[in-house]
Amino acid sequence: MRAIREHLAVRSAAGQTVGETGVGSPWHFHPEYELILITSGSGIRLIGDHVGNFATGDVVLLGPDLPHSWTSTTPSSDPASAAVLHFTAQVADLIVTSTGAGPVHTLLGHAGLGALITDAPSGLQAELRHAADGDTTDLRLLSRIFAALAELAGLIVTPLAFRALGSPSKQAKSRIEAVCNFLITHYEDPISLSDAARAAHMSPSAFSRFFAANMGRTFVDYLTEVRIQRALALLLNSDLPITEIATRSGFTNLSNFNRRFRERQGLSPTQYRRAADTATRRARPLERTDRR
Repeated sequence: MRAIREHLAVRSAAGQTVGETGVGSPWHFHPEYELILITSGSGIRLIGDHVGNFATGDVVLLGPDLPHSWTSTTPSSDPASAAVLHFTAQVADLIVTSTGAGPVHTLLGHAGLGALITDAPSGLQAELRHAADGDTTDLRLLSRIFAALAELAGLIVTPLAFRALGSPSKQAKSRIEAVCNFLITHYEDPISLSDAARAAHMSPSAFSRFFAANMGRTFVDYLTEVRIQRALALLLNSDLPITEIATRSGFTNLSNFNRRFRERQGLSPTQYRRAADTATRRARPLERTDRR
């Protein structure tokens, strides 16, 4: 499976498309910027060489031709959904010119690696939801959104990827995309280096060198990270026993799961869940106090 290069229809003179959509897409890229608000649910995101979890309230800005994939891990009866806004580089230039805001230009630069905006204010989220509902599709909407984003630029904007994967050759990029699509579809199953090599149409030894050179980590390390991110989501959002979480995340051996998890998180899965529960309980009184 290769990445899908999307050619998005333009719905307005402002050069943007908007919509409320279910979250779930193969590894793909498109020439437009993408601003996405997760409106419900959670799952795993792949952006460039980044592997991580997404959750309700996350806002992410992606630059043109940045490969990405969103996979919902919530029940199929209630999958994750998002408000999505696409706009061209020309529109981005118009916004920078009209606002004269340096932070906006900085934010667009961060988008090349994927920019995560945490704790987005309710006003910004409302603007994105209005866009998805089709309330307005003109340049003024984009200007308001970026004015709100500008307040956050440089403060709580986190670049997600280390590299955008824009430097490999077209063939190399296609192979990486094929492997990433294979992994996000089959990470729960037993996967060998040979399986991934076949997806890339390469010999195992050549693929091993190729993947490390282009992704900055070994194939096994990348696959383990995908599985650990899945486990983190299940630990935080379910009451499943640790053994079942290990299985659903693609680990067939519980001791191996515990070891790999501790290597990355510094805690065992049980300790991580307990710490998260404690942090949540401590946060609740503070939230009630703030509303007084």
